[in-house]
Amino acid sequence: LTQRFIEDANTISGDVVLRAAKRGIFASELIGIVLSKAILQSEMEKHQSAGWFFLDDYATWLGLNEGQIADILALSPKIVDKKLQLQMLVSEAKYYDAKGVSEAKTVSSNQLRITVSRIQNALFGEPGRLDRDLWLSRLSDMVNDGIELPVGSQFTIDELRVGIRNGEVPIEIKGYSHVFLSSSTDSALESERVLIPNAMNCFQEVF
Repeated sequence: LTQRFIEDANTISGDVVLRAAKRGIFASELIGIVLSKAILQSEMEKHQSAGWFFLDDYATWLGLNEGQIADILALSPKIVDKKLQLQMLVSEAKYYDAKGVSEAKTVSSNQLRITVSRIQNALFGEPGRLDRDLWLSRLSDMVNDGIELPVGSQFTIDELRVGIRNGEVPIEIKGYSHVFLSSSTDSALESERVLIPNAMNCFQEVF
């Protein structure tokens, strides 16, 4: 199981594994990120390709500090009603002792809200931002670096990249704050899923 966690974390970023090896507190970060990735994957279709990115590596581009930013960005193209679409799934994961659940929920939802709002404003803000083309270009490059399409795909990476750069491919953004409790609690707290206030299409899930 340990090896599986390490391998899955490596598909997102080797830095996650290196941090966990240096300090125990980052082992909890690794566990949370891998569990969150598994949940995001369960939302995708069985053969849907995806590129996985550790957002700390892109903090400068997003204009945020590491402590403000969510953990994971998944870029996943799919065909909807015979048209190409890009799905962006953003998640912030916390793996905490039950005693810290209140703090974990608050911090996680705030980081997710800030990150998703930054992306949505850049891509869909009204009036349109002057740097929107730069954002679309960066997304296009990330798609090229992180996604490998299966043989027989209905589209090519080049078609996807050009469509993103030109603003022709619809983009759907969805955010998740995932809070995993590593111990039981004395209270009657149960797993839950709630909408995050002031954050479009974002949910908090507690496990």
